[in-house]
Parts: sequence; C-alpha cells; structure tokens
Amino acid sequence: MFELEYIEKDKIAYLKTKSSYSKADVEGFLLKATEFAKKFNCYRILLDHRDCKFEAKIIDIHLIAKYLDKYGFNKKYKGAVVYNQDSEKYGFANTVAYNWSFGIMRFFDDYEMAKEWLLENQMETED
Repeated sequence: MFELEYIEKDKIAYLKTKSSYSKADVEGFLLKATEFAKKFNCYRILLDHRDCKFEAKIIDIHLIAKYLDKYGFNKKYKGAVVYNQDSEKYGFANTVAYNWSFGIMRFFDDYEMAKEWLLENQMETED
C-alpha cells in the first residue's frame, strides 16, 4: 500500500503510496508517517500520492484535513502532499488544512515545490 523512507540529506520522512487509497488508509498511513519521522528526530514528512487515486468523499477529506493533529501533525511536525490527479479533492484538502490546521500541511501538484516548501520551513521547528 505504501513505502516509508528517510531522506537523510534533507531530513525528510518520505511516504509513497502504491495504490488507490481510502479515508481509513489515510488515517493509518498518517499515523505511521509521524511515528516513522519521530524515530529519526525528523519534523518534515513528504507524502507522495502521484498516480494514486484518493477514493474519499468530500466530507471525509474535510474531516481528515481539519483534524490533522489527531494523526500527529502539529506546529512541530509538518507535511507536504504531492499529487497529479484529483485536483479538486486535493485543492479542497489544502484549503481546509490551511484554514483549520494553521498551515501544517500543504498540497502541491509539483514534487519539487512540495519538497522546497518543507525545506524552507525546516528551520523554524529545529530549535
């Protein structure tokens, strides 16, 4: 379903989904990603969903993005999601996450931009 890897050079926990996923899958891999990051004293998580379909209703997306703290994301642990389909769903998730979770997770349709955002924001949580 997904792979986890630590990118030591950038101090990023990298999660790559391998198939379509549901709300229940998201809840599971968000928790696994933050637990994995903690093992490396890592505060940045890159969630790569390119080429994987997110099979969820808009209300499910709203509930996940609104309550990211439930999955370990907070002012210290931040995440960037990269996607290349389902733009409407991910755009909605970005708006909800920004409005309700203080921008601790952002959504990008470009891998390099997602990674750059994580790296730009890295210094503020390392103190």
